[in-house]
Amino acid sequence: MTLKQIMHASVSWQETAARKRQQDLAKIPTPWRLSPDVIEQAKQRRSIADDFIDGLLDSDTRRITNLDVPALMELTGNGSLSAVCLTTAFCKRAAYGHQLNHNLLEIGFDQATARAESLDAHWQAHRKPIGPLHGLPITMKDQFHVNGMGTTMAYVGWISPLKRQPQSQIVQELESLGAIVIAKSTLTQALGSPGQNNIPTVPGVLGSSVASLKYFLKSLASSQPWLHDPDVVPLPWKDDIKHNMPLSFGLMDFDGAVMPHPPITRGLGMVADALRAAGHELIEWHPPAHSRASAIQAALVNANGGYEIFENLALSREPLVPELEEDYPDGKPNPPFSSIRVEKEVQRLHKYKLEYHHYWMSTANKTRTDYIGVSNVVNHTTMVIPITRADMHLDKFDENYSPINDEDRDNWKSYDPQVYHGTPVGIQIECRRFEEEKLLDIGQIVVDALSDWKS
Repeated sequence: MTLKQIMHASVSWQETAARKRQQDLAKIPTPWRLSPDVIEQAKQRRSIADDFIDGLLDSDTRRITNLDVPALMELTGNGSLSAVCLTTAFCKRAAYGHQLNHNLLEIGFDQATARAESLDAHWQAHRKPIGPLHGLPITMKDQFHVNGMGTTMAYVGWISPLKRQPQSQIVQELESLGAIVIAKSTLTQALGSPGQNNIPTVPGVLGSSVASLKYFLKSLASSQPWLHDPDVVPLPWKDDIKHNMPLSFGLMDFDGAVMPHPPITRGLGMVADALRAAGHELIEWHPPAHSRASAIQAALVNANGGYEIFENLALSREPLVPELEEDYPDGKPNPPFSSIRVEKEVQRLHKYKLEYHHYWMSTANKTRTDYIGVSNVVNHTTMVIPITRADMHLDKFDENYSPINDEDRDNWKSYDPQVYHGTPVGIQIECRRFEEEKLLDIGQIVVDALSDWKS
């Protein structure tokens, strides 16, 4: 046994996890602690976002945390809002959210406040922000190392006395621009491992508006991260993107493998109607089968048999989560692929990418422009935007639908109008690789079209 395994052997994984949860809760200031009644009330709700949390917050915190990034950065940039006030507001909202939903694996409110104080001192001394993200509170997925915080990747066995790890490069870039990491968000078990670059991981930026995402990503690109990380493509931000209006969109309402649930189908219809009303063009989108992409992705991300998953589970003797048991029926790693098998899977991946690209380009003859949605597995740029909420009165279960395969049948049977009532409905917009600027512009066009259509 390793030293780490010996340390964990004296206590159960449940005890270790419970102790970690209590340590995290202890980092929440007493005035921010929610009563048991509020927490119980939240459990009875379908959604705790927006109005529910807003109703718990004081007016200043509510006002600050509902502003988007450009507005916040204008205020901190001109000194109208201190970094401490901004950070405190978002830490408070994050503390409420964590108590209601357990969405943080690491809490760093104290160190975030200390950093905010240093940024305020910089502004007072120089009368200007340290960078375009001066005082912006952010959270990071727990796959990134942040000074002063642990990294567990959701493994109980990784919980240990804090070890100093080199801070992740993206964190360094963001902090150099003035951002403040206040916490690290939860992950699922077995998210992934280093050494496989055919389908790379992404940070997954979340924001309350397209304008926030654009401001954040443009600021990050301004730090020229390719000078510090050789894996970053040296591609400066492009502000001069030209769009031929009206736009043409490819619409996929069924991938030929699994039929979307009724709320999703309705959401897609809403977007289609809104875009047509705004004068844009839509064509049907029938690319190479997505089931092939899913098979390729599954093969490549599981090529090592999942050995590192079980190594990490063994550190604390925690079990595999139920959602993964089907992937490892024997309760142990699967036989790893041979190097020849891996080569063949990579060849399949590149062949699929080429077919997808050829299909994409072929649609240019059918449309006035070439903006079409594509699949994640071909490493394209994507954005998800909220559209509406499921409504049991509108999104009925279709008893007459005949599933085309077992997966489709299981998915269709899992839909219950009452269970899903009130849950968010979103759609995904996709552009080609390295077209983040174009995607953000198009995302704003979709948001505006929906707003006009709904009004």
